[in-house]
Amino acid sequence: MFNSSSNTNIALYWGQDQAGTQLPLSTYCRSNSADIYVVSFLDSFSGKQTNGTGEMAVSYEGPMTSLGGEISICQSLGRKVLISLGGESGQYGLDSGADGETLAGQLWDTFGGGKNASVQRPFGNVIIDGFDLDIEHGDPVGYGDLVNRLRVLYATDTSKMYYVSAAPQCPFPDEWITQALEQSEVDFAFVQFYNNDCGLDEPKNFNFDQWADFAQTRAANKHMKVFLGVPASRKSADTGYVGVPVLTRYIQKLLNHTSFGGVMMWDASSAFGNRDHGKSYVEYAKGALNGVVSNGAGTNFVSGVVFEVVFAVVVVWIL
Repeated sequence: MFNSSSNTNIALYWGQDQAGTQLPLSTYCRSNSADIYVVSFLDSFSGKQTNGTGEMAVSYEGPMTSLGGEISICQSLGRKVLISLGGESGQYGLDSGADGETLAGQLWDTFGGGKNASVQRPFGNVIIDGFDLDIEHGDPVGYGDLVNRLRVLYATDTSKMYYVSAAPQCPFPDEWITQALEQSEVDFAFVQFYNNDCGLDEPKNFNFDQWADFAQTRAANKHMKVFLGVPASRKSADTGYVGVPVLTRYIQKLLNHTSFGGVMMWDASSAFGNRDHGKSYVEYAKGALNGVVSNGAGTNFVSGVVFEVVFAVVVVWIL
């Protein structure tokens, strides 16, 4: 049973096939190693009434309705599936709070519990569990309004719980998402402790405590869970990757922190494909979160190519 207040959750981004070995979403969901899957990315949006378009680029072979079936399987297994907005590239951004509110309605009708029959739903009748903000360029305006409007819409469907996450980069404050965290209630902060000098490979500059203090004192949601965001292999990021023993020590230190929510990994293909002594990187992390310390993995834990590449087609759809 998923517990949003737990400190042992693992979130994996899926859809960009970082390792080149990506498997179907439902295949990963059958493992008990991860709790949240973030389908990435909806990388084109504006929220304009006159230009309410959105494009989603996912490494997936087949129609989006089939991906909806994968999501449904994941949900039946107790996993939560979110849709991520933004990413490193893409044409996206909001010009005003009104744009954010408009986009919230579009997202709700397209992926959530909205009942607008005139809106095309790429995943069919499947209803996702929430949205993630991975905003990495543009202006921070409008995202707090987006989340606040989503919260209003979430409240109209009492049949399930909905969530909002955000993925700030570790330098504090994050240029694009801190404002939204202060203005609106976000459940999970998947802080990216990589590709910056505050990553796990820079222990003197590692600033989880700063993010945790922000969560408890300045964030709109004082109970927001802060995740340790890590690259799941050496190839997953330019900097920030650490082997299992080092990752385990970080986890052991953070488990007693009130704001700690677990580990986020970029991405699923790397998290499961990076293996040593018969176990994947994500399995070792889940074990560490549950108090299991393994001596099986060495510091030279590397990314292993162990899965056949089955998905390699980037599909783009229009809202």
